[in-house]
Amino acid sequence: MTMLIKDYSTDSKEVLDFCNSVLAECSADIKEWYSDPKRIQRYDYCSLMYDGQGNAFASSFVENINKWWRVGQIHYVLKEYRNKYPSAMLKVDGFLDYHWNKLEGNGIFFSIHTYSRRMRIQAQMMHDRLINTHRENLTPLRDRILALGEHQLRYVPQEIFVLSKVEFAKEDFLNAVL
Repeated sequence: MTMLIKDYSTDSKEVLDFCNSVLAECSADIKEWYSDPKRIQRYDYCSLMYDGQGNAFASSFVENINKWWRVGQIHYVLKEYRNKYPSAMLKVDGFLDYHWNKLEGNGIFFSIHTYSRRMRIQAQMMHDRLINTHRENLTPLRDRILALGEHQLRYVPQEIFVLSKVEFAKEDFLNAVL
């Protein structure tokens, strides 16, 4: 399946249009994130994933924190694409591969805010996907991802996953990003 990823400023028409698509179908807790321009615009940029017909169907907001790139933030895949394009973050040529190849610095990391039962299940599914492929075509980078467990990031509990480009020391990383 042909996919394309493009980067945009967080206040671009493309990102605003995607946010409106999310708002039209998402739950109340996700609506809180996508309806607040201040939350959206605090990120450095947004990457959108497109299908072969040029329709944006997934997002990965990105920010730099002390030479570590936090990727996959307020990540969302539109419902109608979830079966056709599973694992937009971990699939070969998905967001993780894209950010890894594009960004310079110490490495990339993503986190899952475990504020609800549903999000705790998402975090557990990510742990499972790092171990089992579920017969999906997942990036070989997944074998290098370090799961650091739950930490307070921006005053909320989040499961943190890291992919380092430098010699990795957990405490140095946590001191840099927390």
